[in-house]
Amino acid sequence: MKLRIPALLILALSILFISCKTDKEEPVQQEQAVEETVEKKPVRTIEDIKKAKSVMAKLMLTKECSRFSSYLVTVGLTDKLFLEDGPFTVFAPTDDVIERLGDKLNKGLSQQQKQDSLAIMLKGHIVEGYYDTVNLVQALKSGPVKLTTLNGSGLTISKKGSEIMVESEKGISAKIGKSDIIGGNGVIHLIDNFLGSN
Repeated sequence: MKLRIPALLILALSILFISCKTDKEEPVQQEQAVEETVEKKPVRTIEDIKKAKSVMAKLMLTKECSRFSSYLVTVGLTDKLFLEDGPFTVFAPTDDVIERLGDKLNKGLSQQQKQDSLAIMLKGHIVEGYYDTVNLVQALKSGPVKLTTLNGSGLTISKKGSEIMVESEKGISAKIGKSDIIGGNGVIHLIDNFLGSN
């Protein structure tokens, strides 16, 4: 019996010592895991934030004009609409409009000619300046508004009843539908026609 008490005491102290030793190592492992997680978090730059709030980002997130957005990517206009301060006003044809045009956009052109032609046409839907519907309605009180697009052609904004209309130099007109999709460097209006084609 005398041997049992010291043996039990040694066993109890050993268990206590081992369990204390394990407790000390565990928090260190947790701290290392937290440090590793923090280190892996990406750093957002001002450029990343600017891109996320840009007109181009808003175009890409607007499901009604995904084809127009795709065409902007194809012809390399994304950096302008992602990174430049602008402001820009984009009159974006809906996917339904582009689908109706089908192959008419670039019929009979080589691949490079198609891309160049498409870039010119798309620039005809973008103007420098911030023209939300409030600004347009205010300006229309004095009559039709003339705007110059990125391709140098003109657009005329007018009212037809309660609708705001956009007309190209070629006489192609479109009605503004969903409007005032605000980006960090401009505004988007969805329109029901393609303003320029070959």
